[in-house]
Amino acid sequence: MTKRRRQYLVNSLRVLVCVIFVAVAVRGLTFHDKVVLKDDAGEKTVRLVSESQDTLTVLDGNEEFEVQYDRLALDTEGNPRIERGLSTAFRRSSPRHLLLAILLFAPVPLLQSFRFQLMLRAQEIRLTFWEAIKISVGGNFLNFVFMIGSTAGDVFKAYSTALHTERKTEAVTTILLDRIVGLSGLLVVAGIMSFTGSDDPTLAQLGIFSLAVLGGFLVFAVLMTSRRVRSIAPHGLISRLPGIEYVKRIYGATERIIRHRPTLVICLLLAVALQFLAVGAGVVCALALHMDFTGAKVWDYFAYIGCGHVVAAIPIAPLGLGTMELAYKHFFLGDYGTLPQLLCLALWVRLLQLVWSLPGAFFTLLGQYRPKQCESPMEAATPTE
Repeated sequence: MTKRRRQYLVNSLRVLVCVIFVAVAVRGLTFHDKVVLKDDAGEKTVRLVSESQDTLTVLDGNEEFEVQYDRLALDTEGNPRIERGLSTAFRRSSPRHLLLAILLFAPVPLLQSFRFQLMLRAQEIRLTFWEAIKISVGGNFLNFVFMIGSTAGDVFKAYSTALHTERKTEAVTTILLDRIVGLSGLLVVAGIMSFTGSDDPTLAQLGIFSLAVLGGFLVFAVLMTSRRVRSIAPHGLISRLPGIEYVKRIYGATERIIRHRPTLVICLLLAVALQFLAVGAGVVCALALHMDFTGAKVWDYFAYIGCGHVVAAIPIAPLGLGTMELAYKHFFLGDYGTLPQLLCLALWVRLLQLVWSLPGAFFTLLGQYRPKQCESPMEAATPTE
């Protein structure tokens, strides 16, 4: 099987998985509002057309008529059984809160770019902050444009960073490590909020999961820098493996980041800060959708939305389509909001990312990510003493 056919097969499977996840997530969704009426035969669900103070206008098949509120069936709490649809969730979204969420998300790409710049500097790859912004935002934009592959942004970041240096293996390794650091920051936010929120047992499980994954990252870091582990490795056998020089450079780049503790700590703090802002912007989107906020549930939202970001980061479906919706459906449906509300929440969260990745179109299409013409790639990347 050729490389192109293999890639086509992988992308086809990803699209199929995405379609399945989305279909499961939207099962039971209604676009229009519906009400349940009482009649002689029991109950009947009809479409709600409009509401007034005294009556409701409903549509049953092709017949439109008005009914009194006393004809509506009641739920277990004595409230009229009115099921709001997706169109109502969109229409009732608060523009003021959505604008606030967009502004709250604004520092995220800047912090992300600064973190990327620091991690490259630990590899002796020198980029200015402006160059790091252009590469990072351009990668974010391409991840939205080429959704099926979902790695276009990382490929772009690797290519454009390699234009500034000959340390291409180290540049690619740093991009992977930057993702791990970003995921660690997200797990810290989700874990802290899980133990800060209400007594929901699901939150405790999320907290334990976050700590377990972070513990795995810590064990990996210890093993990477352990001299005892290196001493028991079969060096003779390893030295004969194909591509061992690249493996050594990847190992060296990873070890260099881990041993550069001040830089690593700063990058982790930046990851926590930007993830807190990103998740907080999602919480504001939930406010815009008038989801249920009572008592300490605001911290529950931080934990659940953070976990939704973690699930979306798993490379199963492009941009986490379907997986994020299923996570929100598991966490929010019932006590926190309706299915249309949580599906709108997933959409607004993605739109926040899209809005602040749009400048990447300018950087990528016009080649603004390249080094200055007056400099060669090596001259542009020569580290200063």
